[in-house]
Amino acid sequence: MMKAKEPAMVTKIRRIFNLAELLKTRPCSVQYIMRHLGMSERQVYRDLQLMRALDYPIIKLKHQYSITNGSKQTAV
Repeated sequence: MMKAKEPAMVTKIRRIFNLAELLKTRPCSVQYIMRHLGMSERQVYRDLQLMRALDYPIIKLKHQYSITNGSKQTAV
């Protein structure tokens, strides 16, 4: 029995959640995010932009991104 393909919106939400969790643990370069989460460069930049629009406190220092203390809760 084949597993049904996950809807695109669910995939995006899962990606945002995983990216937020990663950026809370340490500052990451775009290349590291791409390798660690299996994303394209374009996806990384789009997801960072979306997270900023959702008021995630993302900062960039020396080509690395992170989420500052006091960040949004990602748990539901």
